[in-house]
Amino acid sequence: MLNSPGAWDFMISYTQRNPEAKLLASETFYSLKELGLSCWLDVKMERRDESAMEEGVRNSTVVIAIVTEGDGTAGTSYFERPVCLKELRWAVSANKSVQPVLRVEDKHRVGEFLALAPADLKFLGSIDWIDMNRGAVQYWNVGISLICRTIEHKTSTMSERNGSGTSCEGFSSAVSPEVLAFLQELRMERFANQFANFGVNVFDDLEDVDEETLASFGCSGAEQKRFLRKRPATGAPQQRPESPSLGSSWTTLQPVQLSEDVDALRMRVDYEGLTRLLSNGTIEERCKAAGAFSYLTVTASSSTAGIVSAGGVPPLVQLLRDGTDEGRTHAAEALANLVALDSAERRQAIVEAEGIPAIVQLLTTGTNEGKTNAAAALRNLGAYDTVRLMADAGGIPGLTQLLLEGTEEGKANAAAALANLANDETLRQPMAEAGSIPALVKLLGDGTEEGKANAAGVLLYLTTTEILKQYIVEAGGIRPLVELLRDGTDEGKTLAADTLWNLGANSTERKQAIAAAGGGPLLEQLKGRSK
Repeated sequence: MLNSPGAWDFMISYTQRNPEAKLLASETFYSLKELGLSCWLDVKMERRDESAMEEGVRNSTVVIAIVTEGDGTAGTSYFERPVCLKELRWAVSANKSVQPVLRVEDKHRVGEFLALAPADLKFLGSIDWIDMNRGAVQYWNVGISLICRTIEHKTSTMSERNGSGTSCEGFSSAVSPEVLAFLQELRMERFANQFANFGVNVFDDLEDVDEETLASFGCSGAEQKRFLRKRPATGAPQQRPESPSLGSSWTTLQPVQLSEDVDALRMRVDYEGLTRLLSNGTIEERCKAAGAFSYLTVTASSSTAGIVSAGGVPPLVQLLRDGTDEGRTHAAEALANLVALDSAERRQAIVEAEGIPAIVQLLTTGTNEGKTNAAAALRNLGAYDTVRLMADAGGIPGLTQLLLEGTEEGKANAAAALANLANDETLRQPMAEAGSIPALVKLLGDGTEEGKANAAGVLLYLTTTEILKQYIVEAGGIRPLVELLRDGTDEGKTLAADTLWNLGANSTERKQAIAAAGGGPLLEQLKGRSK
């Protein structure tokens, strides 16, 4: 056995010559790991030579082939890399399943990529390729779920190997659907197993989870604050934000206990009546109605369809424009929650209501909480078909300002939203011109763990051109990246390592700067990584 544990659920095959392929490989690794599934990924192994790679392929159940173009030079795309081809052929000879994966931006290029595949690997064209969208966590989770399905038909083999029969379904079954939906809204679903092990099974149990317990789960400071702000209060039932009653009069809203059954709560709500109040009520009533929508989209994620079908999106957007500070804050949170569990219909409803410019405006005119919620909305809206609208509305300067002046959670949300924007290569230079790079470097140094990792993710996208690399260096980015590599979370370390690797490529001067900042040992480790 060259690497422990000697057998894995997945082996991830990709080319190191594409920074986005490296990022996709890393995030796939962590997402599957959070589901209790093991992955062979070269940068996570002690041994990463050719023999170790072959062991990883032959001793894994499924090989995930991340198919991308290269770095723009001939011979660097996935099907042109000799080691990648060896990995695929080892898989074929060992009768292993191969699952091709590609970026959502490349889903129309399957034929183009296959044209580069040798004749004996053309059969991959008969397999459904999975497109992965890093722009929205919900799209990403769908892709991960599809990857998991490739292994489910071999559950018995897994059970024999590890005695557990681990599958993706086990992740969500440990807690109730409403608890899982609550964690997904907070972007904390990766901790579902820890919550279950602590004894959280139904929504009521969340009130027993305190800050110390969250820290023991590995939650960041920002995640702890989000959870404690949203969870049911200890003791008396939480009554804010309020939820509507079913009475014919919508001039008052009666509180509903958070412990109420989710389906029962949905049945009690008159979405059309609440929408009328949001549209035509007094300022106070509109604020309460937005708070109720915000509440419903957190505690009952399936309520989002009812809100959209009742026409609730346009009045929420209007409240962003002319409401009180509290009303605008509620409206932004409700809109963020609407697209937290992805739906093209809900995203399109916000776009058609001209919600993106209103959300962007709140970035600079709202309260601290309002700005934080606005950034969360842009983060959740950040699929590939909305980032241009955000940029056109002034989202890049607004998010950059929030990086410098926002709350810890606001800064982390802003960085995540900018990562979505940076996924569009045409928006990377405008980000540099807006001063995003110095702001991101500052967040690298003084942000939360989540904020630092998000900042490193943006900077990784910005290492695709020499001029942007130089901007990062001039902003003082090397030292905090090295510090993140040494002291950050696993995700932060991986993103920092890949960013530093790209910065050092093709530049002796930058390599020397990385070494001077204490990154010399890293460069030595990275010498053997290129495929």
